[in-house]
Amino acid sequence: MNVITASNSQSGTPGLIRRLGKALSTPFDPEDYLALFDPLQSAREIRARVIGVHRESDQAVTLTLQPNRLWKGHRAGQHVLLGVDIQGVRHQRCFSLSSAPGGAPTISVKRQGQGGVSDHLVSHCREGDLLTLAEPAGDFVLPDAVPERLLMVTAGSGITPVHSIVKSLLASNFDGKVTWVHFERRYRDLMLSDSLAVLRRDPRLDLRLVLSGDSPRDGDQAGRLDEHWLTDNIDDAAGQTVFTCGPAGFLDTVMG
Repeated sequence: MNVITASNSQSGTPGLIRRLGKALSTPFDPEDYLALFDPLQSAREIRARVIGVHRESDQAVTLTLQPNRLWKGHRAGQHVLLGVDIQGVRHQRCFSLSSAPGGAPTISVKRQGQGGVSDHLVSHCREGDLLTLAEPAGDFVLPDAVPERLLMVTAGSGITPVHSIVKSLLASNFDGKVTWVHFERRYRDLMLSDSLAVLRRDPRLDLRLVLSGDSPRDGDQAGRLDEHWLTDNIDDAAGQTVFTCGPAGFLDTVMG
């Protein structure tokens, strides 16, 4: 079994004049002057405007972003360092991109309950907000020669990079088979449920949702991952290329 893992402004004329006066006395690049009128513009950093806010639940949100021209795109499965200003202080945190490459990038965020970046985005992020992004990074991506059979095993927020990978695969001419097993406690904890319902209709995808704290609906099942679950429930699990993402203990069980 080949296992690939991933660890889970003010506006108005007076303010503009003050900023412009400061700029005229500072050595700025030409694009920095444009940023005085359009904060999305920058010659030095990737900035992104939030153009869509989809409430997955009261605990999670998916944000659709419009980056500036410095954004060169991402590979399915990669993550990005996102920056947000909270009470005048820049905070940064890594998030996996949940979208397939080619369109507007999205991140899907779950509340952590610790008052950090994730909680701020879930509770306070609105359309029009500005964020910063680093270049996409990470090796949790498909190989150039994609295997005909793939097994995806995820839990919790580990769903996000695999959602990007699977969505990208199914939008391509891939003619193989993907089995995706996602473990979750309750339905209310599930992110990207609307998109999963659409992906599930593709005959190339066998999507299995396994619940440990809710009675399963039709097509889903109850249970939790242990060292025997994959070999007991997935035909030839040991012979497939496995992508897995989730909490540390979960990854240990998959690789064990």
